[in-house]
Amino acid sequence: SASQCTVPIMPHPQMPSSRITLARRRCVALRPCPRELGDPQQSGVSTAPAAATDVAAASVEDRGHALHTTRARDGVGQARRRLWTVTVTATVTATAVMVFAAAGAVAGTLARLVVGRMPRGVLVPRPWCEGIVAVTWAILGWAWMFDAVPTGWLPTLLGLAWLGAAAGAVDLLRRRLPNALTLPAIPAALVLLAPLGPAVVVRGLVGAVIATAAHAAVHVAAPRALGAGDVKLAASVGAVLGAASWSGLAVGMGLA
Repeated sequence: SASQCTVPIMPHPQMPSSRITLARRRCVALRPCPRELGDPQQSGVSTAPAAATDVAAASVEDRGHALHTTRARDGVGQARRRLWTVTVTATVTATAVMVFAAAGAVAGTLARLVVGRMPRGVLVPRPWCEGIVAVTWAILGWAWMFDAVPTGWLPTLLGLAWLGAAAGAVDLLRRRLPNALTLPAIPAALVLLAPLGPAVVVRGLVGAVIATAAHAAVHVAAPRALGAGDVKLAASVGAVLGAASWSGLAVGMGLA
C-alpha cells in the first residue's frame, strides 16, 4: 500500500539488483503525491495569488452591486421626477382649459344677449351660444398651452369663434345675417390683427377685399345661393384668412 511505501527498502544480499530497482519504482508509483493530498506547504505551490484573486473578485462583485444599487436609485429618482413633471403639466393644462371654457361660457352669454337685443333680434335658447363658445375657446386654450396656437393669434381666433357662434345661431334660426354683427366684425378683425404687426394687418385688409369681391360676384350671379349677409361676413373672415396665408384664403373661399 501507499503507507508501506514510506519504509525504506533495504536491499537483501541475495536479492538481484533488478528486483530492487523494480520495487523502488513501485514504491514511487504508489507513494501519494503531496499535491493530491492538498498540502500547500509540501506541494510548494503558493496560495498568495489565489487569495489575491479571491479578494479582487469579491471587490469587483461589491463594486458591481453598489453600481447596480446606485443605478436603481437613479432610475427611481428619474421616474419620480417624470411623474411629478407630468402631473404638474396635466394640472396646469386642465386648469387653463377650464379657465378658457369658463370665459367662453361668459362670452357665449354675451353673444346670446347681443343677438337678442339688436334690431330684429333673435332669441337664442340656452345654452347653445354658451356651449359652442365654451367648447371652441377650451380647444383653443388647450392648443395654445401646447404651442399649437401662437400667442399673437390667440385673441383673433377667440374673436372669430365668438363671431361664428353668434352669426351661426342667427343664420340657423332666421336664415339671415344681420348688419349689426357683420359690419362691426370687419374693423374688429383688423384691430385684433394689429398686435401681429403692420404687414399682417395689410395682408388682412387685402384678404378682406379679395374675399368680399369674390363673394359679391357670386351673389350677383346667384342671389339665392349667396345672400348679402354672407358677402359682408366674408370680409372679416377673409381678413383673418388672408393674414394667416394666401393658400388659407383660397381654401376658405373654395369651401364657402
